[in-house]
Amino acid sequence: FRFCCMCRPHKRVAVIGAGPCGLSALYALHAQDDVEVVCFERQQQVGGQWNYDPRTGIDEYGLPIHSSMYPHLWSNGPKEVGCELPNYTFLEHFGHPTPSCPPREAVADYIKGRARKWDLEKYVRFNTYVQKVDWDANAHRFIVETKNLPTEEVVTAFFDFVIVANGHFSVPEFPQYPGYETFPGRLLHSKSFREASDFKDQTVLLVGGSLSAEDIAMQLYKFGAKRVIITNRSPMNYPWPESVSEVSLLTHVEGSTVHFQGGSSADVDAIISCTGYKHDFPFLADSLRLKTRNVLCPPNLYKGVFWTENPNLMYLGMQNQVYTFVMFDLQAHLARDAIMDKFQLPGAAEMQKDIDIWHQKEAALNSVHDWFVLQTEYVEELNLLTGYCTHLPIGCLEALDAAEADKVASLITFRDQPYRSVYSFSWAVPPFTLWIDAKVEHSLPEYLQLTLESLTDYSASGLSLEEYDRLEAAVTERWGLHLGCSDSTGQHVAPSVKIPAGMVAMVLPPYIIKTWEEANEEDNDLFIQVRPGGKSHGLFSSARSRASLDCSLNHSCDPNLAAVVLPDLSVMMLALRDIPPGAALCWDYDTTEEDLVAFGREFNCACRAKCCRGVIRGGNFTCHAVRQ
Repeated sequence: FRFCCMCRPHKRVAVIGAGPCGLSALYALHAQDDVEVVCFERQQQVGGQWNYDPRTGIDEYGLPIHSSMYPHLWSNGPKEVGCELPNYTFLEHFGHPTPSCPPREAVADYIKGRARKWDLEKYVRFNTYVQKVDWDANAHRFIVETKNLPTEEVVTAFFDFVIVANGHFSVPEFPQYPGYETFPGRLLHSKSFREASDFKDQTVLLVGGSLSAEDIAMQLYKFGAKRVIITNRSPMNYPWPESVSEVSLLTHVEGSTVHFQGGSSADVDAIISCTGYKHDFPFLADSLRLKTRNVLCPPNLYKGVFWTENPNLMYLGMQNQVYTFVMFDLQAHLARDAIMDKFQLPGAAEMQKDIDIWHQKEAALNSVHDWFVLQTEYVEELNLLTGYCTHLPIGCLEALDAAEADKVASLITFRDQPYRSVYSFSWAVPPFTLWIDAKVEHSLPEYLQLTLESLTDYSASGLSLEEYDRLEAAVTERWGLHLGCSDSTGQHVAPSVKIPAGMVAMVLPPYIIKTWEEANEEDNDLFIQVRPGGKSHGLFSSARSRASLDCSLNHSCDPNLAAVVLPDLSVMMLALRDIPPGAALCWDYDTTEEDLVAFGREFNCACRAKCCRGVIRGGNFTCHAVRQ
């Protein structure tokens, strides 16, 4: 046992956990010169819950396995909705558009990418378990006792502030029902669920009615379970496949027979308890310990962050979550501002009054939409308090509603739908393998494999004719599109095609899809005109009605255009999107101010490229000053 009394700088901050919440705290604090921040993480790497562990039960140190992930898990909502960070987009991380609902490995890679970019791991003490945190009222500081798991060395240190960021999806809430003790089949909590294929041809009972029950039910369906029965207090009312059904509340179990309210029963092979997790903080003194259910507005946390009885103790991510990484960043920035005396905390009575207002709002919720509205209001308030992101929206209520509508429409296909990032302005692409067909572990390379592999595989050295033939065949097989055909004079022309959001189309100069006069008559299509020449061996013009824009592809900073110019064949590969008001286009010297006025867009570019005169954003042309 070693006692450590370190020379203290002005302020010392302990962060408990290096998952998404802990990394948000490190990101918010790492640039503060007069703060020393130390993060304690029991695992060997950052990432928290997103670090998949095939093991269940107890680890080599006698501690419960932290991760509740299973290998085939995909995000249950679009990454563009409340997850993507404005200061580190998925487009920046992966370098090109990716599907909206990533597999767990891709999310983990994204989390770790930001940690690498800002070198956040240097603040983390890995394999370190926090055993005790208490408050020394006389010294006005926290006493933090930690244990190095491999060496068993125990260290005590002092901190002015403690940020609790260890998550609340690891310790199971596992209610027991009469007869569980004699059930002959497999009985487990969803935390221990790993392989859905283990339940092939079986009848499985899921106890619980939230996100884990919904997701595991569909995993079991996909991997061939004979029947899935969901028992819960309130029906979820999703369009379940034929072999999945919801029943009333479980009452008891007799042998392999499960009984429900109303007298119905069923014989099952396995029972999986999808009943959620506890907020568990065994290291905290009782006077510091948050005691709450999984709610939007936890008790005793001012602004969802500050422990009212001692605001030097802060919690991150303890809410039921609509927004995730963005909300964690906002909370961390508010914590940082309080530590740096930039955010003044009111007295205890005022803090409790604010908490009560939020509790009343939560009590009045009647629908999933109301739930979205309340947490959107919360994150937008934090954004106003911190100035975290002043130039782009934080709330994404419309996208949340759209994602929920896609889920209600089909539990099988909603993860395949593309959404648009409000931070990179890029649309996602459809997954290379649709969710229902992804029956092997969805690896990161497969996730990054675009619908056309060539978007990343081919470079400016060009395609051989054989490679182009393969590419053309892939497009035809995937979408039924033909890249080119011959007219009566033998001139190659591209067919007129309506291009849905997320589709990849290809054109060869000098193909002309339609004349601009013809384009005027069909405002719902996005038309492309391509001609050879220019700085990048080809210029294209796009129009939705009377206006056109010229863009030099090799200077494009538009994330909606994943463009590769292949000079030997003058092939242009364009990831085309329906470009609504608010999207971004990078324009070149050939574009006139009159073109922009007609198109109804405004200038606002962060590209700084010499050949780029600006990014055109927004639905209304408001600025006539062109930056030279």
